Amino acid sequence: MINTSCILNLSLKLKSTSAIFVRTKAASYKAQIRQDYYNAIEGKKDSILQSVFRKIQKRFQNMLTIKNVVLIYRKII
Repeated sequence: MINTSCILNLSLKLKSTSAIFVRTKAASYKAQIRQDYYNAIEGKKDSILQSVFRKIQKRFQNMLTIKNVVLIYRKII
């Protein structure tokens, strides 16, 4: 018989693992994106951020909530 504390602990571990995975992937894009962003002319910066947002959303669509996408998006800037 599985008690509720075991289920809760497992749930927290899964959430933690997926959050770590998302942060790792975001960090791997970060250096290249920042370089492109700071080298871009003003009009192009918005399109770079939009493409980053779409890429992150597409890759992690099953794991991410809107809150996590926004947090990653803000970290990149």
